[in-house]
Amino acid sequence: MLKPRVLFHSECEFFAGSERMLINFFKDKKFRNEFEVSFITSKSERYLKEFLMFYVPDFDYYQVRFPKQFHPSSDFKYLPRSISVLCRKVTEILYRIPIVVIDICLLIPHLRRIKPDIVHINNGGYPGSPSAMAMVLASRIVGVHSIFMVVNNEALDYRPVHRWFDRPTDWLVRSSITNFITGSISSANKLINVLKLDSDKIFSFPNGVICRDPDESQETIRQRAGIDDMFSGLVGLVVSRFEYRKGHLVLLSALEILKKSGAISANNLRIIFEGNGPELQEVLDMIEHLDLSSIVQFVGDERNIANLYLASDFFVLPSIGGEDFSNVISESMSHGLCVIATDVAGAREQVSDGQTGFIVSPNNPIELSDVILRVVANPEVVSVAGRKGKDRYLNNFTPEIAVKRYFDLYRESIQN
Repeated sequence: MLKPRVLFHSECEFFAGSERMLINFFKDKKFRNEFEVSFITSKSERYLKEFLMFYVPDFDYYQVRFPKQFHPSSDFKYLPRSISVLCRKVTEILYRIPIVVIDICLLIPHLRRIKPDIVHINNGGYPGSPSAMAMVLASRIVGVHSIFMVVNNEALDYRPVHRWFDRPTDWLVRSSITNFITGSISSANKLINVLKLDSDKIFSFPNGVICRDPDESQETIRQRAGIDDMFSGLVGLVVSRFEYRKGHLVLLSALEILKKSGAISANNLRIIFEGNGPELQEVLDMIEHLDLSSIVQFVGDERNIANLYLASDFFVLPSIGGEDFSNVISESMSHGLCVIATDVAGAREQVSDGQTGFIVSPNNPIELSDVILRVVANPEVVSVAGRKGKDRYLNNFTPEIAVKRYFDLYRESIQN
């Protein structure tokens, strides 16, 4: 008897955190024993290189050259502001439907060749990438039995003008999808409100996160991050792309408050910033402007993020929005770190406030500074919260637990 076929689809220029959940499916022996797996992504040398660092495919893997996505925040930035805004809005409205149609035409031949029983679409926020929408519609056209879309960030409502014109596509997608799946209950509720979904149309499955092993000693890692052997204070860690929504500037404002009050210095606190992104230079400029370079250490893209977890005592997620169920929170908990996170999307579902870490209001540097001061003044709180956080990870957020939720859902969908 032939095994049911599951086709995974993702479009991303780089291997983002949500992509790592896909690796859990590919590595899970029970899942692979029951389902035949294949994978379609957009053609990206960077994505493929980063993907191969985690897993070498032993199944059919296709890269499709989808039309280039339009990025309205940058494509018209050199025009006068009024003209730039107008051009962005008009282009957002006009480009999306033709791009989706082209993507459908590119995907249908692959779907007919693979003949999947289940299509699993790994999307960012909603509506997300045009190819994600196209995969839903193309799958419906060729008669795929079950279509699931995983939405990894909060859905965008219809307040922006360009979203008004997405309503017909949204209706088609909503009608075609078997189920939506989000990482957090918070994001599920937002998607229900935006798309007017019945509650049985959506599931909330927290992503499972692999606890990766470090391959350097703590001393080596700290030296590489610019922290000398004589330092005896606490080390905090921030892991994310440098984007406005990630809240780096809010964290820097909180550190400025503490530094001015004399509560922190380079002697009792260091914060490691890992990552890259479009707002990097603005963050670096603010570090210099606020005279925080002795406290904040920037390391760029880390080859093995587990090394930085080993070098740190607590983790900070200062995001102001645009999150769902943050993989880095679960990953830091798996390494026994106390977590300070803002109350966005699924953070409260991951962090037990006052037990495994602390939840603070987003975009509130004063509240964030108070919690950081509490951590710095009570190192024992950090170690206790870290131990409890690791237990919470093992009981809720391992790859095995996450894949089993999908496994049960997909097996049931095939049987119906």
